[in-house]
Amino acid sequence: MNDRPDTLTLGNFTWHVNSRRLERIHREESEQPLQDVTLTYKQFRLLKCLFDAYPNVLEREKIVDYVWESKPTSTESLPQLINRTRQTLEDIEKCILVNEPGVGYSLSFTLELEPVPDTQCEVTLIPRYDQNINGLDEQKSGSKNILWRTIFLVAFALSVINVWHAAEAIYYHSDFKRVLQAKPYPHTTPLDGDKILVKIDGHECTYEKSKLLLKCS
Repeated sequence: MNDRPDTLTLGNFTWHVNSRRLERIHREESEQPLQDVTLTYKQFRLLKCLFDAYPNVLEREKIVDYVWESKPTSTESLPQLINRTRQTLEDIEKCILVNEPGVGYSLSFTLELEPVPDTQCEVTLIPRYDQNINGLDEQKSGSKNILWRTIFLVAFALSVINVWHAAEAIYYHSDFKRVLQAKPYPHTTPLDGDKILVKIDGHECTYEKSKLLLKCS
């Protein structure tokens, strides 16, 4: 591996690759806090050689040479060491120390998550700012549309009112002309400056101009 990490996650544990200590990852569902674990020397060398070989599968003979440091030993000891290490890692599913039949073993792990840099958080603010600008533009556009609609409605209403007054003026003007052109009523006799005697169908009526009052007997 290029740029090898210093800290790995092995199942329920965090392992610093140069340390024999396994730090337990405490989870909320655990009723009682469990203790960390210390690897034996051979367990540590087993994990170390598998990690150095990652992502390749390490052959059994090479594992034995590294763990037992090329000292004469039986190859039967390797399966026993694998089983003890799996128990230590709580690797019940055998998914951390992976057996490749007829070849050897490989190590499966995940990297410990690193905190997100502040610069990435700052970058995420930029799209939000653009969205706010777009929202303001839409609001301004909507306000302009409402303003233009209001102006149009007011102008239309004023036009209707002007047309109505123009028609009314034409009507009264023609009516006024008819009055001016009408012939005076012939059966009238002035009595004084304010009263006029008017005969209507054989009846005599008195019209008072100041009061606009017509009295008939």
